[in-house]
Formats: sequence, C-alpha cells, structure tokens
Amino acid sequence: MKQIDGQLFKRGFVAAAVNLEAHRELVDALNVFPVPDGDTGTNMSKTILTAAESVKRADGDDIIKVIKAASDGSLMGARGNSGVILSQLLRGFYKGTKGIEKLGIVELAAGLDHARETAYKAVMKPVEGTMLTIARVIAEKALELSTQDMELEEFIEALLAHGDEVLEKTPDMLAALKEAGVVDSGGKGVMILLHGFYAGLTGKIAVQESMDSIQVPAVSLQPNEEIEEGYCTNFMVLKPKGSMDEFREILAKLGDSMVMAETEDIIKVHIHSKEPGVILQEALKLGELTEIEIENMRFQQEEKNLKAMQAASIEKKPFSFLSVSAGRGFSSVFKSLGVDQIIAGGQTMNPSTEDLVAAIERTGGETVFILPNNGNIVLTAQQAAKLSKRDVRVIPTKTMPEGIAAMLAFHPEGSSDDNESAMLEALPEIVTGQITFAVRDTTVNGIDIQVDDIIGIGKKEILCKGDEMNAVTTTLAEKLADDADIITIYYGEDVEEDKAKALVENFEEIFEDVDIELVYGGQPVYYYILSIE
Repeated sequence: MKQIDGQLFKRGFVAAAVNLEAHRELVDALNVFPVPDGDTGTNMSKTILTAAESVKRADGDDIIKVIKAASDGSLMGARGNSGVILSQLLRGFYKGTKGIEKLGIVELAAGLDHARETAYKAVMKPVEGTMLTIARVIAEKALELSTQDMELEEFIEALLAHGDEVLEKTPDMLAALKEAGVVDSGGKGVMILLHGFYAGLTGKIAVQESMDSIQVPAVSLQPNEEIEEGYCTNFMVLKPKGSMDEFREILAKLGDSMVMAETEDIIKVHIHSKEPGVILQEALKLGELTEIEIENMRFQQEEKNLKAMQAASIEKKPFSFLSVSAGRGFSSVFKSLGVDQIIAGGQTMNPSTEDLVAAIERTGGETVFILPNNGNIVLTAQQAAKLSKRDVRVIPTKTMPEGIAAMLAFHPEGSSDDNESAMLEALPEIVTGQITFAVRDTTVNGIDIQVDDIIGIGKKEILCKGDEMNAVTTTLAEKLADDADIITIYYGEDVEEDKAKALVENFEEIFEDVDIELVYGGQPVYYYILSIE
C-alpha cells in the first residue's frame, strides 16, 4: 500500500469510529477521579460517530471531500472537551491536506502536523500528558519518518507503536495520573481511533456491518408544543452565493424550527415545513445542495425529540440566557431566574455543538449568555458561540451553583459588557462541594479509596471519604466553609427528603452563624451539591 484514496479513507475512518464505540466504556473508566461520571470515551465516541455519518455520505472519489466531511461532522457533533479537541485535530488534518488527490506518507505527515498545531491553538493552557501530547508525538514521528522510503503499512505501524509507548508514559507527565494508576483517557481514545483506522485500511474490522448497527446520538432538546409542520428537512448548501440574511428571511416564511450553521464554505440547514420541495427550490438559488434528508415527523418513533425540534414563538428582547442543567430541581431554579433555554446535560450527557447552536437560535435576545455549568462543556459552548451569527457570550461556569450565582449577578438595566463582567466576577465568590461514590479502588490526593466509598469533592480535589453520606457531606462542608455566610444544600434524585432535612439540622448545629438553605436539585450521580458563599 503506497497511498490512501477517498474510498479507503472512508473505510478507515468508519472503522476508527466503530473501534472507539466498542471501547468507549474502557476509556470512560480511565477518569482520574473514581466517580461514576467518567465520560471522555462517551464524548469522543459521540463526536466521531457524528463525523462518521458525514463521511459515509461523502463522495468517495474525492478524498478531500471525505476529509472535509469528517472535519465538518466532528465540528457540529463535538461534545465535551475531548470531543472539541478531537474536532480540532480533524479540522487541522483537513487544512494540512487541502489540494491533494491521495494520501501518501508525506501527505499524512503534513496533515498530522497541522492537526497538532490546530488542536494546541484551540486550548488556552495546553497540558502535557494528555491527548494533545499523543497528537504531538505522533506528528513529530510522522515528520521524522516521512523522508524515508517505506511502505505505508510500515509507516503507520511505527506511528502506532510510538503513540502506544508515549501513552504508557503519560502517568510520568501528570502526577494525578500516576497517583490514580491510569494512563490519560483522551490519549487512550486517540490511540484506539488510530488503531481502528489502520484496522479498517487493512480489512481487520468489518466496517459496514458494524457501522450499520450503531445509532448516532439524537439531539438532546427539550419537548415543546405539538408538531404543526410535518416534514423535517436537512441539507447543506455548498459554496453559497448571495445574501444569507435574505435567505434566512425567505426560509423563515416557509417553515419553522429553523437552525442554520456555517462552517467555511458550507451552510447547514435544518427546518420544519409543510412543503419541503419549496424549501429546496429556494436553497438551490443559493448554491449546490448535498446531504439532503426529508423525514415525515409524524411517522417517527421518538415523539419527545420531535416535539422538542418544533417551533416556538420567539420573543425579541435585549438579553437571552441558555443554561445546561442536570436535574429537574436545578432546571426549575434556572427558569425562575430568567433562563430562556434549558439544555439537559452534564457529566456523561454533554450536549453537542449542534445542540447548543440550535438552542441559541431558539432565543430572541440580541445578546445570548451561555452558562455551561460544567468544565467539560465550556469548550463546546465556545465553539457554538463562534458558529453563531449572534452576539453570544460564554460565561465559563463549571458547576450549577456558579451558574446560579452568575444569573443573580445579572442586571437588566446594564449593558452586555457590564453584565458579562458582573457575571464573571460572581464566579470566584462561590465554592462548590459534591458528594458521590467511588467506582473503583484507587489512591487520589493521598486518600486510599475503595469501591462504593462515599467521597467528597471540592476545589478540584477529593477531600474526604467515608461510608455514611451525611457524615461525609458534613466533613466536606467543614473543609470548604471557612468564613461562609450561606450554605445551600441541593439534594439529588437518590436522596430522600427526610435524610436531607436531617443533614440541615446537623449543619445548623455546626455552622451557628451561617444561613443554611435546602433545595431539591434532582441531580443524578451526586447525592448532594453544596453551594458555599
């Protein structure tokens, strides 16, 4: 094998997606913290599966179209930090291979080097010992070997061997990995993808049969009103010409629940209408169409998702808010504070870039504030903001209590800039504590942890453990609540109200001068979430 053409790249890429999906739980389990919400593998898998669906529909006679389909698909399907970094790797690979007809050793090396460069630029503070490191060392080895006369199989095998070797050394690069006794989860995901790609090239993975059995995750939107426009139409416009604003206005009159996103020379359109043919006729005036899909929504099985996609009356106003929320109680709090759009999500269920873009389009604010409320969703939110034509401001909230504090800092009379500053300034005033259970034996932060131990997390560390939920929660609060004025206890879906009230009584005895509040959060995974201010 000397070169890879479009059809062969498709086979390899789909095999990579199949391989990662098969090993998704293994990657999830490599979370440094032994908590039941490790989701690196899930996020990378959902991202690559969305990209693989785009690749399957691409013209296999043109390898650049295939690679671009992978880049565009991953961009819109990206979930979590690992998914966003993966999408940037594919975006960089596409940039580094523009203009080629086939991939040989030299072209592969150039693409991998551009992938490395693009991904590093996308992360504000790159950390070594992560998936970025794996991307870097593979690119460096590819450039080193690209001057040698060798078969493509030999070249790729050398890259895989080098990547595997460096992956095993990631615990020596990050103390947290070494203490937990795991390699980096994102780096493992990258290597699984590359091994899958090579297995697809060599025919070791039955690509088509495996891919057909995998369902790409549906958009996680919230249900709304009854469906009125019967046909869901999705398509892409290639190299569009003319006025986007005029095109948007025309489509708005022909249907509803419209979402439009742009990436380079492509417009991706989703719209509900009574006459999809009329929609496509208007789109043809703008440019060439591809990836056309028309579905009769009344015949589809997933009624909840269908209802979520239909139109709502959008009120034009100065500000709108979009919040990610895990738990019915938290969602009610955000709604009471004025949040327009609630996206169900959090650990293990991160929304995609496309989910967030769609939610932005369902708001009517001149300025839209996004509250990710999870450190693993911030990059996705920032990517969605870049894709939107609206004035979108991402407030990098990493917990739901931080999101609530940001909303409380908002002043309707203030400007967008003033409110953004006020919301950002509110974040350091909140300390968040979380109580959950361990899913494996490990040592973290000098604490020996066994499966099913109750653990308390605060300030990005596991601070305590025990075998009784309320006792561990009290210990955690004592470690975090120096000079606290208010402690709000949000109890989760697995905690009985009487148990939570008993905790409040205990807190009131210990923290005599602190206001203690109890709120139903309904969150999964975490028994209690503490907001300390």
